[in-house]
Amino acid sequence: MKKIGIVGGLSPESTILYYKHIADEYYKMKHDYNFPEVIIYSISFGKFVYYQKNGMKKEAIKEILNALISLKNAGADFAIISANTPHIYFKEIEKTSPLPLISIISSTLKKAKEYKLQKILLLGTLFTMKSGIFEREFENDIEIIVPKEDEMEIINKIIFEELSNGNVRNESKEKIIKIIKSYDIDGVILGCTELPLLISQRDLKIKVLDTARIHAEDALNHAIS
Repeated sequence: MKKIGIVGGLSPESTILYYKHIADEYYKMKHDYNFPEVIIYSISFGKFVYYQKNGMKKEAIKEILNALISLKNAGADFAIISANTPHIYFKEIEKTSPLPLISIISSTLKKAKEYKLQKILLLGTLFTMKSGIFEREFENDIEIIVPKEDEMEIINKIIFEELSNGNVRNESKEKIIKIIKSYDIDGVILGCTELPLLISQRDLKIKVLDTARIHAEDALNHAIS
């Protein structure tokens, strides 16, 4: 099996989700304990957020590339970045990455096509919702919409002030479900890897695209292929 490299720490909560998804899905598939080897390089969440807030694109990209170099030196065969927001820089990172990369957006698009979805609401951090990264890749296939400005602020606050710290509140869950249900859509993208701590398929009738789980499963399939 190929060794999986994970750029983690963005946030620690999502890194844990990725590792657990990979192990759980492997066991469901193989029913044994010969899990693929996983190497995690956890970068500073605070430093990365600072770079983004201050428009320090070069520094943000360098931080991830340094992590990828460390993963390669540790023996990883390929890598994933365990968060949606850094994929704003994915094209630039991929050009000079020392390892092959699997994109969370490409993985999510593939799953959305499998479900034959037509109109999807994107939830995530302000950076992700305003960046257009999902819209650009989905452009010719599926319509992506984002919440209203005030709703984006609510979602972003819940992510950074609660979920990134592992704080899951029913009140916040109800707020986000209310936002989702106010749109005429056939699917929703949990475009922040902490959002699955709060929302799952059990909560909604429309299709829920859990980007963390989808991305982790793609990495697992690549590792065992």
